[in-house]
Amino acid sequence: TKTPDKLTLVVGAAVGDSKTKGINHIAQDGMLKRVVGAHFALCPELVKICQSEKVEAYSFPLGSISRMLRAAATRSPGHITTVGFGTLVDPKMGGGKMNKSTTEDLVEEIEVYGKKYLIYKAIPINVAIIRGTTADPLGNITMEHESLYADNLVQAMAARASGGKVIAQVSRMAVAGSLEPRKVRIPGTLVDGVVLADPASHHMSYLTEYSAGHAGEVQVPVTLRAELDERKVIARRALLEVRPGDVVNTGIGLPDGVATAAEEEGVRDRFTLTTEPGVHGGVGASGLDFGAAVNYHALIE
Repeated sequence: TKTPDKLTLVVGAAVGDSKTKGINHIAQDGMLKRVVGAHFALCPELVKICQSEKVEAYSFPLGSISRMLRAAATRSPGHITTVGFGTLVDPKMGGGKMNKSTTEDLVEEIEVYGKKYLIYKAIPINVAIIRGTTADPLGNITMEHESLYADNLVQAMAARASGGKVIAQVSRMAVAGSLEPRKVRIPGTLVDGVVLADPASHHMSYLTEYSAGHAGEVQVPVTLRAELDERKVIARRALLEVRPGDVVNTGIGLPDGVATAAEEEGVRDRFTLTTEPGVHGGVGASGLDFGAAVNYHALIE
């Protein structure tokens, strides 16, 4: 149909499976005009249209994108921070522009109280596509079977503040008044439409259909890496740098092996490992499950 077209896509982490799923679906000629994301490694179809100059492309820090959404939710001009100075998102070093087709500056240097900062401009959100577990007829959304809360609420708030629409995908429906209020993560006042998904289209991740451990419902045994390969050697060496009482953020890739190494050595309770999507403690998952964890202490947005 050639519609919709010329869309701006705002996304944090790479929403894909390294093949065809996720936002690879919308990497169609003419559908996208601009992409703003943190990284695209798991979205090869999106990478192709960015490299071929068919869309404008920006790469910003994941946390800054989250804060850009919060700025849109509060109708603020943008996210002000020192994060990004001296990197590819510094306006002096390209401002996060990933190809020659990208010309508009979305990051600028400003001065506040005599100190220099970067401001990542807020982007109005016309449509927010979010997910949860259960919805009622009023649009209230719970997330008891999700591995993360992520930015679902702030996306909905950003869309509402921008005069946009919010569409929530869920795996089941409940009757009105039956949801426990404290379990509602997104109130119905922020939701315009609910899509009841087929179970095959509502997996927890691209690797796992459902895990009670990832949902935090139960404590589960941890599968350790038996082989002593390069990844395990690097993870074990990195673990030696962690001190008792430390709070450590582990990213995707080689860093996610640190949690497994700590479990293997029986020292996980001596410090707190976190991941940027909001998991505190426990053992983080790896690969296409990354972001989730098992046996964790807390889960925040």
